[in-house]
Amino acid sequence: MADPIDKEIFDTLNLYRTNPEIAVIDLKNLKGCFNKDGLIAVPGETLLMTNEGVKAFDEAIKYMEKMQPVTPL
Repeated sequence: MADPIDKEIFDTLNLYRTNPEIAVIDLKNLKGCFNKDGLIAVPGETLLMTNEGVKAFDEAIKYMEKMQPVTPL
């Protein structure tokens, strides 16, 4: 049996495949969590550092805004 995190990732990927607008909302929310040091500071979570920073979020948002829904895996 798969770990719960595996199922959560799989379910989230399917959610984003079938509803790309939800991915855009989630990405915009996460983008808003970048602090002045360039870390993602989600309240109640461990700080995350990215190599690409906000630019990668901008690119992902732009890409997902163009996506059409597809069938789940």
